[in-house]
Parts: sequence; structure tokens; C-alpha cells
Amino acid sequence: MSETFTFNTNINVKEGDSIVAIQWITGTDYNGYAFAPTDNLGSRYKAPAGGEVNELGEGYSCGTAGIGGATLAEAPKSGTLSVTFQWAGPTDTVPGYVVYVLHGKKFSGSFSAGGYRAQQATGNSVSISVQGVATQTYQYDFLVFYVANSPCTNNVPSIAAQGLTQVQLWGDSCLSVCSPAAAHLSDALYYGYIYYPTDFSFNVQFSYSGTTIYGYCLVQV
Repeated sequence: MSETFTFNTNINVKEGDSIVAIQWITGTDYNGYAFAPTDNLGSRYKAPAGGEVNELGEGYSCGTAGIGGATLAEAPKSGTLSVTFQWAGPTDTVPGYVVYVLHGKKFSGSFSAGGYRAQQATGNSVSISVQGVATQTYQYDFLVFYVANSPCTNNVPSIAAQGLTQVQLWGDSCLSVCSPAAAHLSDALYYGYIYYPTDFSFNVQFSYSGTTIYGYCLVQV
């Protein structure tokens, strides 16, 4: 059975504005995936050029931990925005949703995303390089970062991205993945964004304990 959530943003959108919608969970939705959202304005949401990194954690019998998706739409008309997110299956953790609205320019069509899945950390930080900024319409970058510590530390891991504005940080102090449990994780997801008009690099620091896995998706608009 699918699972849906309607986010009444209270954002007044103008025709032609760009809408970036992001949905992610620390756990799995039992071998499902995130559907493209819909909204009350009739916008058509599309995935980034060349696809994206939808799975940030490790794979298990019931699905991959840290799954989600980022999509973009151009508003076909003006109005107060309400976005409905949907998952193919029931989620085993609490999802996080964020909607960004960009205006003031005509969207050039350049919408891309990149990142890595299930990287084993050797320390408590990683450097991320951002390139191709000149091709972006708005020169905004949106980060989804996932980290999991195993075995459980009984604390939600910390995540901090240098220079970015944090929007959400949430997770699980100890999550049993699948039933019966295939793993026990302390995990977290971070949403953040930055405006930067040239190519740049930044560091992400996170809790490092036991076996630490991280992954991220960086969306460029």
C-alpha cells in the first residue's frame, strides 16, 4: 500500500516560479521508492537530468536505507502552494519533506543532481566540490546528507555542513532495519541549501562511531 503526505506550504507562488520538492527517509519503504509529487496548481514534477542519487545508505532485504528523491516543476499558474508527496510502500521511519520556491528569473532548464551512496567513512568529515554553477539559473544548491553509525550509539548522529543554511535535521537514536532486524543503526538526515555564484567546495562534519556509512545527494538549480 502506498503512503502519501500533503504539505500545505502557505507559499504564494507566481506563474513561472521554479519549485524544488525533496522527500527522504532514514529507513526504507520496503523495496519501494518515492513517486514524483503532485500539487494543487497542476505542476509537472520531473527528476534531474541524468537521474539522481535516490539511495544513500546500505541495501537490506527489505530495501535500501536512506531513500528518497528530488524533483523540480515550473508553476503553471499562481496560487498558494500545496504539495502531495507519495511513497510506493509504507515507510518504517518518519519522512522529512522540504519545498523550495525560486523566482525572479526564467528557468533555463538546467536541473541536475549528483552524489554518492553508502560510502564508508574513515573520519568525521568529508569535502564536497560543486562544479557547473555557471550553467545554473538560480545558482542555488540543495543538499541531502545521510549518515548511519553501527552499532547504535543511542543518539541521533550530528551533521553540520559548512556555509549552508540548515533546514531540517532528524533521525533515529537506534533503528532496527527490516523485520526481523537486519541491522541496528543510529542514523540521521540533513537538509540544507546555499546560494553561491561560482564553483566552490565545502566540508560536512558528522558523528563518527563504529562503522559509519554516509551518502549524499546535491541538487543544483
